[in-house]
Amino acid sequence: LTLGGSLSDLEDQMINDWDALRSDGFIRSDSDMTGEGTPEIIVSYTGPGDVGVLSIFTCSNGQYLSRYQITSEGSDPPHLTWLGDINRNGLNDLVYSAYACDEDDTCEYTTQIVAWERDRGRFVNLIEDTLTSFNLPTLNDIDNDDVAEIVVVLDTRGTSATGPLRTGVNIYDWNGSIYTLSIIQLDPPRYRVQLIHEADRLFGRLQTKEAAVLYREALQEESNLLYWFNDGPTNLISYGLYRLILTETFNGNFESQEEIVNVLKEDYPITATTNPARLPVYVEMAYAFLTGWESTNNLSNACGLVQS
Repeated sequence: LTLGGSLSDLEDQMINDWDALRSDGFIRSDSDMTGEGTPEIIVSYTGPGDVGVLSIFTCSNGQYLSRYQITSEGSDPPHLTWLGDINRNGLNDLVYSAYACDEDDTCEYTTQIVAWERDRGRFVNLIEDTLTSFNLPTLNDIDNDDVAEIVVVLDTRGTSATGPLRTGVNIYDWNGSIYTLSIIQLDPPRYRVQLIHEADRLFGRLQTKEAAVLYREALQEESNLLYWFNDGPTNLISYGLYRLILTETFNGNFESQEEIVNVLKEDYPITATTNPARLPVYVEMAYAFLTGWESTNNLSNACGLVQS
């Protein structure tokens, strides 16, 4: 290219001689991303070793230089989702998604927005966190502000590798400096463990009152929620009881704590003939916690007894 070779010759050689432009592979030279007046050359191809590659070449002082390059974990070249000015800052941006599968055969797209940053003189990623999804994201101006949002449709219910997944929509919006996850619209959960997972996340953020509500909802016998595993009625329910006892103790809600303890003792009574090893592990943990709490009224000591 620096010596004056044409893009059509390059494309012909990459297709016929190198077998490099497969599947989503492409060569584009119709977009100025740096604002210098010369379109960049963007190439997405399968490189040596069957590795997907995306490269951006810029022309500087009469010479083409590689200014950006990423490789994917698979042989498929990164997929071009969008090429244009998505945030209305006067410069064109490149949105691409690289497809890869892990050892569990769980396959996902990793999406990035590549933009030129004048002050630093290089290409940067405009997405705050790593954006992974089972489906290709789309771009849409949902709020009619002339700035495109990135829309990720969550329609995969889960596999044996991922566990049950919530369906719905995630929307990434431009905040003036970066794209960030701004809207999460999840469909109602279908499995009890999804409520348990969300309650655990709330507990981890010390939103324990909200966590208690979800633990109780997951434990309701008349619930229409499903069990993901067949051992759910034993393991999941005993785990929920254990976590709810911790939560209500932490909340200082001792009346509710006593109520849940009574359910625990009714469903999993300890007698002289009880073999503790035959109890679900979370029942053992609950009784250990209660023993520590009743003897010391100290959360740290009670939790230490569970851990030991």
